[in-house]
Amino acid sequence: MVNIMTCLKNRIGIALCMLCFISCNLFEDGITKWYKVSEETKLWLADSSGFCFRMADQNGITREYLNEQNTHDFSEGESFFGGVKYRISQRENYYQSFSSTFNDVFSFSLSPGYDDGYWGERISLSINSLSFTYDFLLDRLVTVETNFNYLSHKITSSGVENDSLIHSTIDFYDEIEFNGTTYPHVFHFILSDFQQNWTEYTVTEVYYVRKLGLLEYRFKNGLSFTRQ
Repeated sequence: MVNIMTCLKNRIGIALCMLCFISCNLFEDGITKWYKVSEETKLWLADSSGFCFRMADQNGITREYLNEQNTHDFSEGESFFGGVKYRISQRENYYQSFSSTFNDVFSFSLSPGYDDGYWGERISLSINSLSFTYDFLLDRLVTVETNFNYLSHKITSSGVENDSLIHSTIDFYDEIEFNGTTYPHVFHFILSDFQQNWTEYTVTEVYYVRKLGLLEYRFKNGLSFTRQ
């Protein structure tokens, strides 16, 4: 009889634990908000089947870029009121990074927007000391950084607070021709901020092609590297 009672208690305990686990999961799912990158924006990722590419300058010097990281994950956020968790957010992230045989470092990432009407999907590009982020909803650059200088728009429910903070530009083209080849869906970034702090090797221009990746980048000294 004692063994039967012990067995029943164990089974009841296990059942309660499972019920609690399921309930917690249902509760968590019920308060979780998922933010995902749209299929259209995901097209800006470089084809992951090509894990290396080459860039050459005007003198024929070639730099080979090798893929070091190609990740897709979710970052979690939590909101509490009165010590009780009432909302969880899961934000989708895509990240690709490459390094060259000349120690250049290049990365590209995507992040989703919120449903607040003033934070859209974003692309971020970084090459050597230059980094910038573009917001598709706001249709503008929201951050620019190079040589330890940094600018970032303050964005509230009223919109962008200082419209003239960033002078750098980014333009999107349906297609563009490079060395006799026509590339569809290209953006062109031009750095116009922090000019007093530029060095000879500050990257001042970047061309990037949807699905392909980095097309060309130029230094202040006039040296440029183009996709081969």
